[in-house]
Amino acid sequence: NEEDRIIVSGAHQNTVDFDPSANTDNNTSTSYDEFYWILDDLLNYQEVNIRAGIATSNGYGSYSMDVKGSLILSAGSFFNTVDMDFSSGTDNFSSIGSIDNYVSVFTLCGISSKDTTEVTSCASYTWPINGMTFTTSGYYSESLSNIYGCDSIVYIDLTIDPNSPNTVTQNGGTFMADFSGASYQWIDCNNSNSQIAGETAQSFTPDVNGNYAVIIDNGSCSDTSVCITIGDVGLDSDEFQNFKVYPNPVTSELNISSEIGLQQISILDVNGRLIIGQNVNSLNSFLIDVSTFESGVYFLETIDVDGFSITSKFVKE
Repeated sequence: NEEDRIIVSGAHQNTVDFDPSANTDNNTSTSYDEFYWILDDLLNYQEVNIRAGIATSNGYGSYSMDVKGSLILSAGSFFNTVDMDFSSGTDNFSSIGSIDNYVSVFTLCGISSKDTTEVTSCASYTWPINGMTFTTSGYYSESLSNIYGCDSIVYIDLTIDPNSPNTVTQNGGTFMADFSGASYQWIDCNNSNSQIAGETAQSFTPDVNGNYAVIIDNGSCSDTSVCITIGDVGLDSDEFQNFKVYPNPVTSELNISSEIGLQQISILDVNGRLIIGQNVNSLNSFLIDVSTFESGVYFLETIDVDGFSITSKFVKE
């Protein structure tokens, strides 16, 4: 048994149908031909390998597996000239006496293993086997080395739902899922993505600052939006208008100014990873050097001396 396949060794004369199903795979011998008959673990026919002209002792060949199961040791006897190569190549041997003994070793790597997985995904799918990301449905394959050191081909039958429902729009203090007619569950990203009780509408208005996302299910595809930060819940409008972050986009130094002293600032990337976090000791204005930041979108979170927080988005060029 090699990777849940059954290998039967023997010899045959005349014409033999090696396929036990309703199909036919006839092989006609040249004299006594050696065969290796491959079945799966359900006894379904896979293939047969024939080595013509072998006269095996007692009418049967013999084989044994090595410890990895990838090699077959075949021993028997033959006469005249025999091609010892099971593949499309040729390796002819001619007997010296009337009947000669032989020992041959060959690999089962020519019998490739195959595995197919069906996957349905929203918008895109990253295949863990090779790290490739697919955005269109299709039948994809990858050649690997199996546990026996032989080539193994894995397949994925991938269906991508083109109507990915995972985007959200923020309007002031309210979030709105862009996909209509679905089911919704808003979650708290700052609390291990826990579900927010009762928040199952298309829109959501937080009553506390934080990071939020929504799980959207359109019936055929379920996906989760990115986490979006809100930091001006309960913030007085005059305070918000007197808070400035510039220039935006920025290349080197980011200016921050506020009429009310600031206590703490944090900068996060789009994945919520903290880049900078520091206390600023009630300063009303200061500079942050962002020249070493990679280009992209960032979020600036600030907390003033009264405990109010503001989250601003800026772009690093």
